[in-house]
Amino acid sequence: PFRLIFAASDCGGSVNASFVRRYPKDLPGLAGVDPTIYPASATLWDGCEVQSSKCNQYWLSGKREALDAPREWFHDAGTLYFYEPSCAMPNATVEVKARNYAIWQDKPVKSNVRLASLELFGAALQFRNCTDCVVNNVVLSFPTYDPEIRELNAEKGAVAATLVAGTRVNLTNLTIAQSNNWGLELQGDDIVLDNFLIASTDWVSSLNYAPLKMTGNGMVATRGTVRTFGNAGIVTAIPNSPAGLINDTGTQIPPQPMAGRSLEVSYCHVYDGGKVGEDTALLYGGGWAAAGTRWHHNWIHGTMEKCLRFDDQSE
Repeated sequence: PFRLIFAASDCGGSVNASFVRRYPKDLPGLAGVDPTIYPASATLWDGCEVQSSKCNQYWLSGKREALDAPREWFHDAGTLYFYEPSCAMPNATVEVKARNYAIWQDKPVKSNVRLASLELFGAALQFRNCTDCVVNNVVLSFPTYDPEIRELNAEKGAVAATLVAGTRVNLTNLTIAQSNNWGLELQGDDIVLDNFLIASTDWVSSLNYAPLKMTGNGMVATRGTVRTFGNAGIVTAIPNSPAGLINDTGTQIPPQPMAGRSLEVSYCHVYDGGKVGEDTALLYGGGWAAAGTRWHHNWIHGTMEKCLRFDDQSE
């Protein structure tokens, strides 16, 4: 149970806060405010003097005092604050998320699962160990939300995620929209994602998450749109010998050979990304895990960051 409080600054009510937002340093009223309410961020990176449009910002997260636009909300200690657009007390039912996952599959291995023609709202799906499975015509709206980046906490954790892991999996006609962290994570071998839309994800802008992350061999993502996200866009990797792995002679274990390694991203439209994060790319890979990757016939645009990037040790 929780209390519901409606507030709107334009209606004479109190002004409250929302999730992660960016404010220019010269925003009226910021001068001299309580730093616990409006903390100034540190300089983001050494290029700030030339990247002026993305620097000199205030970054707010989890501050009730910043709830100042219609349809924004803030939840804290059993109270839900909501900015009602009409300035009237609505006569409507308020529904809240009760579980992280609508569908969850873990061990043992499940084979020949068919999931089709579903709409999931406010809950994710996870197949952690699936073989010869099919996901077709599935829509996920607001699948995951977390006010924290738990993977970076002192006591590490993990946020909920829409994840499909396994072997010989086909995903077609898939839509994922409105998630503040993960879009879709794919892990395994021989996984095909065809005809998909992933929109408005990772607005916490952490590289811990991605609209689409692909880790495995024999993977294909094709005929898709990925748009409106805070940090990296499509992130790809084919597992390889990690840097720093030493053999019995005290030398680096060499990378695995190129033969038999493949991961393809093709005929995709990726845009309006890297909106908050710095030093990132809309199509991103790197290291020895990039060996065997093929990106081709993709339209990448609409970013202040890099469109394509193979990071360190990508030769």
